[in-house]
Amino acid sequence: MKKGPVIAILVSIGLLVSLLMMPITHKVTEEVVIESVDQKIERAINLVTSSPNPMPGIMLLREVLDEDPKNIKALSALGLFSIQSNQIDKAIARFEQIVDIDSQNYLALEKLVDLYKLTNDTLRWNQSLHNLYQVETDEERRKRIEDTLKELEKEFVKS
Repeated sequence: MKKGPVIAILVSIGLLVSLLMMPITHKVTEEVVIESVDQKIERAINLVTSSPNPMPGIMLLREVLDEDPKNIKALSALGLFSIQSNQIDKAIARFEQIVDIDSQNYLALEKLVDLYKLTNDTLRWNQSLHNLYQVETDEERRKRIEDTLKELEKEFVKS
């Protein structure tokens, strides 16, 4: 028997055994997660509503607005949180920003009606009722808005 092939086989077996005996290590790779703006807003809302400290969520919403000052979802969330924390002036400012961006935004128009009524700002309450009336499609709600506007008109006449 020839020694060359035997040596080659033994060397191959030795290399195979040494490879199998080597420790297996995995290189840790960092997974980059790209979060969409809507996901960021949802995470911020969850932080505000489920944490005793809402500020990290508020800061995240502000970060979204730094990147996109016209983001209606972030503005709406901040407006609603301002109402919850009784920061009525801030809430009004947020919802006015939304109406400046989208004059047909029902949530913003509806909240402005409530906020102006709450602050006894009769002129702005009247105007916001007119604005809401323009976008309202439900006949029953339109009737209630009309009735409220008529009551306001009576109040103006009295004064």
